Amino acid sequence: HSPDDMLRDADTAMYKAKLSGRARYALFDENMHTSAVTRIHLENDLRKAVDSDEIKIYYQPIVSLDSGKISGVEALLRWQHPQRGIILPNDFIPLAEETGAIIPITERIIKETANQMRIWADKGHHLRFAVNLSALNLSQHNLSELIEQTLEDNNLDPGLIELEITETAAMKEFDLALVTLQRLKASGSHISIDDFGVGYAPLVYLKQCPVSKIKLDMTFIKDIPSDKSTMAITEAIIAMAHILNIQVVAEGVETVDQLNFLKKQKCDEIQGFLFSSAVPSSKIDEYLHQQKNISHLLSVA
Repeated sequence: HSPDDMLRDADTAMYKAKLSGRARYALFDENMHTSAVTRIHLENDLRKAVDSDEIKIYYQPIVSLDSGKISGVEALLRWQHPQRGIILPNDFIPLAEETGAIIPITERIIKETANQMRIWADKGHHLRFAVNLSALNLSQHNLSELIEQTLEDNNLDPGLIELEITETAAMKEFDLALVTLQRLKASGSHISIDDFGVGYAPLVYLKQCPVSKIKLDMTFIKDIPSDKSTMAITEAIIAMAHILNIQVVAEGVETVDQLNFLKKQKCDEIQGFLFSSAVPSSKIDEYLHQQKNISHLLSVA
């Protein structure tokens, strides 16, 4: 209805074309406009959520296959949007990375989770905790100092924190990311590669990065025991990691068959709905008090 509207809509179509790759075109339609408006609203809401109490930290237990008990937790986010309800990380973390909001969000996760670990440690539960880092976090020059100070403030051993990166995140500004990771490793923190096996060049990372753990992507786990090829690949990855003195965590474990296969292959730890989904800290308190474990599910053989 106006030149301004036409330019706005053309700009929206151009953005869509750029997302599709080089030398592409896109025709504007109303769905594009709706998506763009929704995104703008979500972006504004996210900025407010960072300063409010809408972003909650949940914890998914990481379980040792030696003891069957909780050995650590991974800090995961849930956005309790006042109108939309619970929004999962996949639906807002990419936006947080694009807008830079991931920086204050990650800082808050590190500080709050470290504080929670101190509370559990005072009750006699010395758990490791894993925090996810994005490509933007890896470009922070003060990241190592922030983590060291936070651990010191809570009187926590640096070896209790695991910093998870994806292969995709490490690929961006690789040299800068490598410097940051080496600094973190030197301070005593552990580095783990998340979603291992589905990225670009995992073997290169194992050679060059100071990695102490890999998290085997759930796409490898979901087809056990029906897919023999997947089982062979999983077995090979675990064996290779152990030769390199790297521990292995299997993500997305949901069945007893999967559990016992991983135990037989000497996988170190598991994460998944078989034990628990991501839950509030109060639920982890219950698990620790009840000494919840999976020993009874493990095959004796």
